[in-house]
Amino acid sequence: MSSFIFYKFYFSMFFKSRILKYIAFLLLVVILILLYLSVNVLILTHSSTVSFIVSQVEKVERERLAYFLWSMPFIEIIVFISIFITSYIVSGDFESKESEVLYTLPISREKIYISKILAAFSWSAIFAGIYFISEATILTLIFNAPPLILSIESFLLSLIGVFSIVSLTSFFSITMKNPLRSSLTTILIYFVAMNILNFYFLIEGIGQPLYLLNSDISIISEVYTQVNILPIGAIGSISGAPLNLIINSIFGMLSYIIAFFIFSLIASHYGDIK
Repeated sequence: MSSFIFYKFYFSMFFKSRILKYIAFLLLVVILILLYLSVNVLILTHSSTVSFIVSQVEKVERERLAYFLWSMPFIEIIVFISIFITSYIVSGDFESKESEVLYTLPISREKIYISKILAAFSWSAIFAGIYFISEATILTLIFNAPPLILSIESFLLSLIGVFSIVSLTSFFSITMKNPLRSSLTTILIYFVAMNILNFYFLIEGIGQPLYLLNSDISIISEVYTQVNILPIGAIGSISGAPLNLIINSIFGMLSYIIAFFIFSLIASHYGDIK
């Protein structure tokens, strides 16, 4: 039995789950809010003082502001979604006891795990793609023109960030064998512990170290705005990111992917099924 069959099984399992509907609803709400803000702040000059001020700004600067507006919640939303998708796919069968049957089939535990993580990454990438496509479509309609520069670089960078979150979450999902506990643990580590460490390094004047994943992923927000206006690595956008910092952050995210992928493979091989 090939691992591709297991990939299809986990992919379709999530498609039929209630959590897919919850995540889709959450993403729809965020997109609708951003659509409302884009129209009322950037288009309707009579709706508020803020929109009147924005209307006096040059069109290219308003485009820049629009992309910056959409980039603000992107990282948090995609990280949050990826964590819950991965927790459900990787450890959901442990709660339902399906793993007891799966691990008796003639296929290695490692291949089962790889099938799970690929299914989780696929769904996370789909939701990230929906966000990007929605943004490009809405802002193209608003400004009557496509983005000045396509955001392919920022999307590819986002996929690396998504995979690093999927890899990190999958490790806790395999070791804890519980979707809720593994998702909450990853959220606490990423959003609380790493931010506390970032704040400590900031007040100490040390700077953000590469071994904190949230520091590496934060580069996506800077590149996200930049590549829609200027070539990657250029200076002059709202959130300009130097090329060497982008490369360092990519290295940091890839390190998380490789390290926690290996840890998860080891955990899946030696872990007990209860």
